[in-house]
Amino acid sequence: MHRRTWLGATSLGLLQCIGARGEVPASAPGSPGSPEHPLQIEVAGRMATNWVGTQLLMRIYAHAKLAVRIYPVPIGRAARDLQAGLSDGDGVRIFAYGEGKPEALRVEPAFYRFTGHAYSLPGRGLRLKTVEDLQHLRVGAPANTFWVVGLIANLPQVFQAQTHEQLYRMMELGRVDLVLDTQINGRRWSAVTRTPLTESTELGRFELYHYLHRSHVDLVPRLSGAIRSMQASGELQRLIEVSERVVMTLGMDQFD
Repeated sequence: MHRRTWLGATSLGLLQCIGARGEVPASAPGSPGSPEHPLQIEVAGRMATNWVGTQLLMRIYAHAKLAVRIYPVPIGRAARDLQAGLSDGDGVRIFAYGEGKPEALRVEPAFYRFTGHAYSLPGRGLRLKTVEDLQHLRVGAPANTFWVVGLIANLPQVFQAQTHEQLYRMMELGRVDLVLDTQINGRRWSAVTRTPLTESTELGRFELYHYLHRSHVDLVPRLSGAIRSMQASGELQRLIEVSERVVMTLGMDQFD
């Protein structure tokens, strides 16, 4: 079955513009990560945060000389597939995701980060500074998303949906007062849909890690080494800056 990847023309051009050399993977023929057997990595949800994370992962894998295909899948599916051994890894996750998951090997260090915010329509006049400010509001939150768990744990009115598009539509229809989102995703939604949004102060800061299936424990040092090398050289930060600029220019059809 054909699955659409995020390894498209936009991504390849992005790698070229930061000086990627397109190294040929050095894994033994037929082994995981070789051109004949690229690793199958899933990323949960089509969000700007994950699009940027995908660009970073592709370059990290190239630096480690490993072949990879990265697929965006519905939120919730990536964790199930990794647990069942149906994928080789889960692309972009916070630290807490790996807790209690023996099948998931965290690749350290973190390679990206994001901040969480509450977004509301300007007409509501909401000025949100802390999670406590959400107590008496109807909160829209993405389902099966680990970073929001701590934010919504003690909130009495939480309404969840599978996509951010559904959440923002719910807010436009008056079904929720605000939407919890990452900063880059919220700002991109506002820009692409031309919908003015009021952004809260930072409600949480999270580091993002890559996870491999436990069957690939031998590949963890290669990827960890690639991340550390790219951090030390400044290449990773340059790619983050370029990726964050590019994702803000992508239309909804390009993004999906």
